Amino acid sequence: FGADFGKQKISSIINRNVICQVMIPKKCEEVQMELMNALKDIEFSISFRKWCNSSDCYVTVFGYFFTADFEYRSHILGSRKCDDDDDVQAIVKEISDGYKTDKIKDIKIRCVSDENLSDFEAFPCIVGKISNVIIAAMKSDTEIKSLIKKFYELAHRTLKVQMKKSFEESTDEQKLRTLYDLHLYLKASDSNNDAVCDKFTQLLGSLFSAVSSLTEQSENGAKCVSANKVYLWLMKLIKYYSSQKSDDTHAATLCQLIESIKIHEIYKVAVFLDPNFKNLKFLEASGRTVLLDIVKKNLRRMMGDDEETNSPPLKKLKSNKSHLNDTFLEFMDISMESVDDQLNSEIQCYMGHKLETPVDLIDYWRDNDCFPYLKKLAKNILNIPSCTFHSSCCFLSAGNDFYQKCQNLSADDVETLT
Repeated sequence: FGADFGKQKISSIINRNVICQVMIPKKCEEVQMELMNALKDIEFSISFRKWCNSSDCYVTVFGYFFTADFEYRSHILGSRKCDDDDDVQAIVKEISDGYKTDKIKDIKIRCVSDENLSDFEAFPCIVGKISNVIIAAMKSDTEIKSLIKKFYELAHRTLKVQMKKSFEESTDEQKLRTLYDLHLYLKASDSNNDAVCDKFTQLLGSLFSAVSSLTEQSENGAKCVSANKVYLWLMKLIKYYSSQKSDDTHAATLCQLIESIKIHEIYKVAVFLDPNFKNLKFLEASGRTVLLDIVKKNLRRMMGDDEETNSPPLKKLKSNKSHLNDTFLEFMDISMESVDDQLNSEIQCYMGHKLETPVDLIDYWRDNDCFPYLKKLAKNILNIPSCTFHSSCCFLSAGNDFYQKCQNLSADDVETLT
């Protein structure tokens, strides 16, 4: 604030009323304008979080998008006081609609949520679904429940944390967080000879590795692109636990729960848009055909064509009137390429583009203009996060601290920050 208001008197800068009534609103207006410009005429995805302080409840909406130069961003779009559960959807819609322009006003915003919101294109929280697999195992009547209880007690001993509540009295979130911390500790350890630790890694290590990857953040704390990993992780988990289930009844229980997870087809398209996996070698021939059909369907939808039509519009022919007389266009020996032909050609060229080494997903699409349709699709799809902001924060220490502080804020401070 000193840089912005350096010409004012010190008494103005340190005056609470001036800060709250002048400086913060001015800074908020600047940030709001920057955000509006960044979101101008582009599709973005959202997630939201309902949280409470000592007296009131609030809803905060988070937005995810790519800038014009293909930089991945996540921002808080807004917060509102929430008096009733029925108000949540209305608040989320009010905040997100404020960033819609005329160009995208009729497009349903993609919302990653555990709730089904009718005004949005809903996507389930994948990290939440993986968490639910572990929670379901913890609540089952099989031996796996007793085994996870041993893991929970082991975590407190290994991490040297006092167990304030028993396994039965602890919340699901507390259990998940403690087990996840144990996973991180064992992963960082050079060696471990404890049989229970080995069993923990064998049984839950892959699930927590998926969570760690899907909630990954960059060095500056920004959220990383994760939509391209969802389908791959689900397939990897199914493959791993399927190989274990014949010898381990606990793995069989987890495998059954994982196989019941359903994902949106866009997460499959996101894998194709990762150049490292563009040839879909991990799928059988029939599976590749199905996925490529889904890619084409989403490309057509993006281009505004009816995906059910059998005769897509023809590509417009550029004419040079100094050489051509458009009166005789119907007799000319020129191939009028359809939209489907264009899409097929671009997809084939993309799949045939050889990579010398693995590439960074964002760098690839930022620097590559050879595949304009696929690049636009990547920009519209890869911004979808694999989890809600809340779910990712459940597995981040900084996130837990953030929520703890939010809950301790006074009503006046919340209003000021909002």
